[in-house]
Amino acid sequence: MEKLNHQTRKKIEEIKSMVAEKLELKQIIKEKFTSKNKKNLWLKENHSHFTKNELAYLEYIEPVEILEFTEEEEKASKTSETHLPTISFFNVKNIEKLSPNERMSLLLADDTLKALQSILMGQIPQNNSEKLTELPQEYTQLNDIKVKNCRISESIYNELVEYCNKNKFTITSVLNYIIDSFLKSQK
Repeated sequence: MEKLNHQTRKKIEEIKSMVAEKLELKQIIKEKFTSKNKKNLWLKENHSHFTKNELAYLEYIEPVEILEFTEEEEKASKTSETHLPTISFFNVKNIEKLSPNERMSLLLADDTLKALQSILMGQIPQNNSEKLTELPQEYTQLNDIKVKNCRISESIYNELVEYCNKNKFTITSVLNYIIDSFLKSQK
């Protein structure tokens, strides 16, 4: 152990032995901390001296620190060509070492959700200038057409039907084009 005072070192060893003996958590809290909050505060300072299993037994979840953008970094990310935020503001060294609760907290954090939303919005064209006015001929002459069950939002389907009628395309050819374009973009 690092430079610890004698009392802290002794308390760590005693708690480790209590966990090894599988004493009830209530008893460990009662004897060593007096309250759950005091246990969590003490472990926040000393959690690095315990194994992952010991911390799980003590029901301690290491808080995930999130670093925020400074105004300069925020301006720089807005003016960058990609318009995607960097995810470097998460101060998580090893995601693999996070407990399920910590992972859930990280995923549901406002900053994570905002970053995901920004990433997705960066991938969706913001202007409608790229309209499909001509369908590649290969999609109008496909021979292997099969009837398949596909669930789709009614409102999206209605917009698709309206678009196809307006531009004199068949729904089948447009759907084949859309799905094929998507699959090609994922390779």
